[in-house]
Amino acid sequence: MSSKEIKAALKAAREAIDKKEYQDVLKHCKTVLRIDKTNSTALVFVGVATSELGQFDQAYAAFTKATGISPDLPYVWKGLADFCVKQKDAKYHKDLTLCYERLAALFEAKDPGKFCEFAEKHGDVWLLREQPLQALACWQGALERLAGFPADVVEAKEPSLCRKVFQVIVTELPVDYEYIESLSRTRCHCNSVEEQEQCIQYLLRVLQVVDDEMINEHRTSILSLLTEQCRALRSQHTENVMSRQLTCMLALTHKLQDGIALSDEEAAACQELREIQADHPTVHLCVAFSALLDSNIQAAVHSIGQALSQRSSCPLTWCVSARVHLRLHAYEEACRSARQGLCCIGSPQSKEYLVACELLTSSLQLCQIKSLLDEDREQFEDVINLCHEQLKHEDSDLTLQVLLAKAYLLNGDTTQASDICDGVLREDRENHFALYVQSCVEAACEHFRSAEENVKDAIQLDPSVAEYHLHYGCMLWESRQSDKQQEALACFMQAARLDPFDSRPFYRLGVFYADWEKNISKALRCFQKAVELNSSNVKAVARLGDCYQAQGLVTEALDLYQRLTTSMPVSQAHVAWSRLGALQLDAGHSQEAIASLQTALRSNPRDASTWEALGTAYMDRGSYSSALKALLRSVQLANSIYGLCKIADIKSRIGLISEAIVDYRRVLEMDEEYLPALKGLGEAYFLLAESCMVKNFDLTAVDCVGEVLCAIAKAVSVNPRLMCLWKLVADACMLLTPLPAETITRLQLPTLFSQSSHVSSKSDVFTLASRAYVQALHTSPDQQYHHWLWHDLAVNYYEQMKEEVRSTQQHGLAQQALKAIQNAIRLQKSEPSHWNALGVFCIHPALNRLALAQHAFITTLQLKPDNARAWSNLGALYVSQNNIELAHKAFAKAQAMDPEHAAGWLGQAMVAEFMQHEETQHLYHHASELGYHSQAALGLGHFLCTSLVDSPPLPSSSTPAAEAAAADAVHKGTGVDAAYQLPADVGAHSATEDVVADLLEKVSRRHPENNSALSMMGLILERRKLFTLAEQAYASVCINLEQQAGAAPSAVDVAFANHARALCLSGRYPDAVKRFARISEPRQEDFCWWALACFHDKEAVRNGTCIQVFEKALKLAQSPRDRSAIFTAAAMAAYRAGDTEKCHSFLLNSSQVEPCAESLCALTAMALLRKDITLTKAALVELRKAEMPDVSWRAARTYIEAVYCLVMGEKEVGCRRWSKEIHGSPADGVLWSGLGRYMIQSVVSVDKCHQVTRTATLLKPSLAPSTQVLSALSHLSVGHNQQTALYTAQRAVHSSPTSAYAWSCLAACLGTRTSAVRAPAAGGEKDDSPRTEDLISMCYGKVKDSLQQARSVGSANIEHTEAKSLEMLVNWLTISSHLVRLRSGCKEIPSEEAELLASLPASHRVRLLSLLSEAGQLSAAGPLNNAQLAAVRQMVFANGDFTMGLQALAQCYCAAGIPLAAELVLRHSVTVSSKTGGNPGVSFLRLAVLGLQQHVVSVEPERWLKLAQDAVREAFKFCRQSVTTLVLQALATFHSGNAKYAARQLESLLARVTDQQISGLVRFYALRAQLKLKNYDKAKVLLGEMEQEGSPFHLAAFQLFQSLS
Repeated sequence: MSSKEIKAALKAAREAIDKKEYQDVLKHCKTVLRIDKTNSTALVFVGVATSELGQFDQAYAAFTKATGISPDLPYVWKGLADFCVKQKDAKYHKDLTLCYERLAALFEAKDPGKFCEFAEKHGDVWLLREQPLQALACWQGALERLAGFPADVVEAKEPSLCRKVFQVIVTELPVDYEYIESLSRTRCHCNSVEEQEQCIQYLLRVLQVVDDEMINEHRTSILSLLTEQCRALRSQHTENVMSRQLTCMLALTHKLQDGIALSDEEAAACQELREIQADHPTVHLCVAFSALLDSNIQAAVHSIGQALSQRSSCPLTWCVSARVHLRLHAYEEACRSARQGLCCIGSPQSKEYLVACELLTSSLQLCQIKSLLDEDREQFEDVINLCHEQLKHEDSDLTLQVLLAKAYLLNGDTTQASDICDGVLREDRENHFALYVQSCVEAACEHFRSAEENVKDAIQLDPSVAEYHLHYGCMLWESRQSDKQQEALACFMQAARLDPFDSRPFYRLGVFYADWEKNISKALRCFQKAVELNSSNVKAVARLGDCYQAQGLVTEALDLYQRLTTSMPVSQAHVAWSRLGALQLDAGHSQEAIASLQTALRSNPRDASTWEALGTAYMDRGSYSSALKALLRSVQLANSIYGLCKIADIKSRIGLISEAIVDYRRVLEMDEEYLPALKGLGEAYFLLAESCMVKNFDLTAVDCVGEVLCAIAKAVSVNPRLMCLWKLVADACMLLTPLPAETITRLQLPTLFSQSSHVSSKSDVFTLASRAYVQALHTSPDQQYHHWLWHDLAVNYYEQMKEEVRSTQQHGLAQQALKAIQNAIRLQKSEPSHWNALGVFCIHPALNRLALAQHAFITTLQLKPDNARAWSNLGALYVSQNNIELAHKAFAKAQAMDPEHAAGWLGQAMVAEFMQHEETQHLYHHASELGYHSQAALGLGHFLCTSLVDSPPLPSSSTPAAEAAAADAVHKGTGVDAAYQLPADVGAHSATEDVVADLLEKVSRRHPENNSALSMMGLILERRKLFTLAEQAYASVCINLEQQAGAAPSAVDVAFANHARALCLSGRYPDAVKRFARISEPRQEDFCWWALACFHDKEAVRNGTCIQVFEKALKLAQSPRDRSAIFTAAAMAAYRAGDTEKCHSFLLNSSQVEPCAESLCALTAMALLRKDITLTKAALVELRKAEMPDVSWRAARTYIEAVYCLVMGEKEVGCRRWSKEIHGSPADGVLWSGLGRYMIQSVVSVDKCHQVTRTATLLKPSLAPSTQVLSALSHLSVGHNQQTALYTAQRAVHSSPTSAYAWSCLAACLGTRTSAVRAPAAGGEKDDSPRTEDLISMCYGKVKDSLQQARSVGSANIEHTEAKSLEMLVNWLTISSHLVRLRSGCKEIPSEEAELLASLPASHRVRLLSLLSEAGQLSAAGPLNNAQLAAVRQMVFANGDFTMGLQALAQCYCAAGIPLAAELVLRHSVTVSSKTGGNPGVSFLRLAVLGLQQHVVSVEPERWLKLAQDAVREAFKFCRQSVTTLVLQALATFHSGNAKYAARQLESLLARVTDQQISGLVRFYALRAQLKLKNYDKAKVLLGEMEQEGSPFHLAAFQLFQSLS
């Protein structure tokens, strides 16, 4: 095909494309391609046709092949580009950038318009692929090439490209300063409002980035560009808000810190913005700034408030707010605004308002620092830290450095502040702010001259600063120089003119007018202005309230505080709340005051004065606990005298009087003349005295009254014109009215009140009280209290009248009392207490005006019908008139009016007693429970005593005859001890006895002349076995009767008999004998008690007085029972006097009159002593028939029978007799205890004694001390179980610490603590023998003390069987101490010791020696000489069946170096033990020990070894499980030469031995055995164990190991 045909085919294909006949297109193109496969036009047509037919892959292949064949043909690339644009599949879009790039390159030289078109599309493709940087590069390249094109092309294409570049920078690319140049070139073609605003916003974002990166050199260019853009937008679009807003904000940001006004252009922009949108926040912000510069602060506050309400996230707004509040001196608000602005700078919401971020941050931080430098703050460390942080970035800022110096100054660091100011002044000498701060520093250091010069220089450099003038004026004011006060006034006024928003100058002016000129009106206005400017100015608020109150404007003060508290936050209105609470407290509104003061404390919890006021408010409300807490808090904050005094007052009111006294004295240590503390101390002691009077602590009450008078005397010396002080003196004196004169005389009066400090009688106290009441009347400023003072004075005269015995003086005092009470009634007729007192006065016999008394009581009841006191007084009046019915009604009314009024119940009791009603005692008892009253106590005591003896009621009169009759009625009984013969239900009276005894003791103390109370108290105390106290009461009765003239002889005899009986019961027998001898007509019971006293009095026994008294008693005795008892007692007295014949005769008479258990027991004992076996048998027969009163007499009878058996040599029969009695009553612990005691004394079955005593203890625990002692002695007697004996003795001492028997047993057990077989102590062993000796000595002292106390009770008690054992043990301890002293070189026993030893029974001496032997005393004291050995041998063989004595004798022979004799004695001990049924094991063990000891040192070792082996073999039969036996067996085996077998035995023993000393001995011999067997390893192990245990044998073992190994 020719070229023409090809062109025709291509033309036909083009026409087919136009006709959209795409199959024909393919047909024509295929024809061409068959001829020319590289025909790019045909390929393009194929691509177009196939793409229209939906064959996209063929189309893409065709276009691609065409671009490869003809890359320089534009239509080829355009065809591919059009195909790719039309396709939705992304795989075809990858070639678009290449297509447009090739097209732009192909048309750059040919067609500039096409070039620009394809360059734009090229960039659009990159933008679609989200690659804005490539798009920007493409478009920027096109703009650069566009500069060489024709002007018409540039004019047509440049705006479009510029907008493309602008949009991709503003919307697609990240904010970066490097795009600013491109933005600056392209922004001129962006004239729409939207585009210009986008440009401005982009510049703001770039500015933010620059501020964050601190690139200062870029900031200026950006701000300039931003200003130009705003200006352009403002000029082009007159209604645009953004440009004008940004212009204003830029201006405010740069001019706010320096305080420069807005330029005309900026002001015009603000005005245009106001015209467009009048309520725009930027407009309000500009208005606030302008008003701040013009000092129109109110307008500034209003505008900034509106701006913040609309734009609270704008930091510039907060910065302006901080400036405005600084100008107003509202530092807290300024600080809050500054902090809020700094927080907004970093928040996302504030980015649209951020302009010149660095400048704004610096301005806000400066505002924050200035706001924190408020002088009212307490801590400034945060300001100092903030300044340091700021100086890290702006170290050359002098203002910031001076602010740091001021912060140091306010924080108290004047050195740092001075150094900083000096540094600033060296750089800038004319820095007036630094001069001012330096002046403040020097003033704080009291360098006033230099401070004054510096502040003058500061004022000269800048006279417009009000703070400088204020500081200078304060310095002049503080100087207190009169010539400088006017100059200070001028400075204050100048400061007020320069800064009319600062409250401090006005406060200072108010202080000047109030304190210097005393012009309260001017001061009031100045303080009002100060509070108006700064309502949180604490001092100004306080002084304003003071001015209001000074002028009597309390309502205005309340209105002020209420207005401030409602308008201010709680944190700022502390003083207002505090002063409001104080005013409410003064007005009596305590609840409202508490609420106000609590609110004040919530804002300032460290204000001590507010805590004090709150405590006072709580006190007024009665909440003392809360008041105490509040006042304690105030004292913790400030140790004020007022707070301490109030605390003491509260403690006094709530009953903590002792603590209150301590607090008052603490206050007085701070100020000796502080009048409230002196008065409070007196009141506290007065309350304490009242409490003591109620509790009947009379002596303490007198001492407290003395303290009251001392305290009030000091107070009176400070201010004698106070009525309350004189009344307190009088009341304190009158408080002692109920006390007897003997008690009051110990009172010491201050010299201010009396020339003599000593009180001689009660009249001295009454006289002082009357003088004090008169002085109170003279000094009382208020007449309304005079009637009470007259009332108290009348009572004083009345009490003096009752004490006066002279009739003339008594009548005069009665008239004075009557006149005084009439004066009180005249002053206050409606007071019922005055009328009641008048009635009481008129009842007294000195006046005896009963009709007037009745009238007074009736008037009292008319004024106050429920007056129980008046009803009871009226009842007493009726009783005195014998009108019992009316009295009963009156007392019933008193009971109904006040059921707790004791006098009403007492009156009813008196009426019931008169009527002999059965409820009398209950009424007296109830009256005494309600309160102390002497008549109630006497009545209750009378009925108790009569009920105890079951006798008819006695009159409660206080006459001597009645007292004697009462005492006589109590003792009308049978028998010797009539006081104890009480009814069967006497247990019900136990509690009542204690109560009545206490009541009567109070009565006798207050009324020592009342013999009835003393007698009844003595009887009850005697019943309670308090004999010493009873004797004192009876003695007082005797003294009173002896001093009383005309006392009845019968009453004196009864009193003497009571006293003598109490002396006898308390052990004072000689005194009792003398007192009985003074009775004129003794009764039978008196003779019996008299005889008992004589029996205990050795002198009376010796001279026969005791027998004589018993004979007189026999004459009065009538019943056979009484005569038999008297004969028995007389026999005891005769025996005590040594007249056994007469004793025998009396006992026979007793048994003939009427045999009884007591007489038969005594007769049998006497027969045994006389060795009259026939009489003994006969008496025992009768004794067995007699009825025993109780189990103790049965035990006594059994004991006598057992002793009879013992005398007859039938020890076992005596044991069986005890066993038979126990079988009859196996649950009787007394019988078991008696059996144990018999076993110890008769040495029968001693080894079983501890079991018997244990049973006795279980059956009757009260026998524990004595049975435990018996158990311990049984363990000691059998010669082993010393540790158990020691523990048992210790328990006995714990059970009865005062028992000499128990202490003696403990001493004996301690003596046996040292083991009989003990190895020598090594060098490092602790020897506890001195400690044991100290314990024994201590026990010895306890025994002596107990015996001395027993002897003081009476000789009969000490002769008891248990007491004889005590004496024996004391003798043992005495000899023991002597033998210890033998160590010091004494060679023989002194004569007194020998006598003591000889005085002991043989059995006791043997026991003594055995105990000493067990304790190691004999061997420790050195060997005994021959004479001593002979004495010991004689004592032992005198009672040879006692094995312990034989063992002790053997030890003595060993110590003396006579082992053969010791062997013989121990062999004899074995024989004795076998015969007596004892355990010979201990004797065999001692024999083995003797053999082993002599085997080592004797010349016949084999013989002694053989003895030891035989003894151990025999001991095994009796002590097979004993560790001691096993140890001795192993030692005998070792010494016999069988080391191997001995080693096995010793190793097995190590696991069984628990005692450390025995364990050491066993290891020592085991080591010797191993060394003998040459087992050095085992020996080394044993040596280590000995060292670890601290064995006493370790040193010897180590030396042995070293020598043999």
